[in-house]
Amino acid sequence: RMIFLGDIHGDHHFAKSIAARYPKDKVIQVGDFGVGLISSDELNENFPDNLYFFCGNHDKRREAPMIKGYMGDFGEFDDIFFVSGADSIDKDWRTPEVDWWEDEELSCNQMKQCLEAWERSDKNILVAHDIPQSFAEYVYKIYDNSATRNLLQVMIEARKPKIVVAGHHHKSITSELNGIKYRGIDINEVCEI
Repeated sequence: RMIFLGDIHGDHHFAKSIAARYPKDKVIQVGDFGVGLISSDELNENFPDNLYFFCGNHDKRREAPMIKGYMGDFGEFDDIFFVSGADSIDKDWRTPEVDWWEDEELSCNQMKQCLEAWERSDKNILVAHDIPQSFAEYVYKIYDNSATRNLLQVMIEARKPKIVVAGHHHKSITSELNGIKYRGIDINEVCEI
């Protein structure tokens, strides 16, 4: 089994306590870990061997590789395929390089590589910080597009996963659309798959 943890926004003590609660399982935090809001030295201190994360829109992507447990920007990890990043709707109220980073979403080249890797992959669980556009509209009534939501939409149209797991929207939701099960995870929520 895998344990998924929603956005923690810098509450690394909570993330570490969840990893301690599930010592035999891999705990995957689905973005907005708090990289850049907290120093990499502090994040690395007593970092559990079973805790992993990828970047959300509120993580300093350039600093993430210095943190133990960093999974990368996208790709396969055990039984899942993961995709980092999202668009911040509140970036106009944030301070660049302090609590908002320009590279919050994958670059166009990374998105192309991600889609190609997904098409080659046999993983049936897609874990991302954001959600495909169709789920955004169906579940959250969000009709504006973002590059990440569009990428995830193209991915599920190219090859349909069984399950999509995501954070970012801070709501605990279980739903189904077009034969795909969707699991939205709230802040500090833990879910098991």
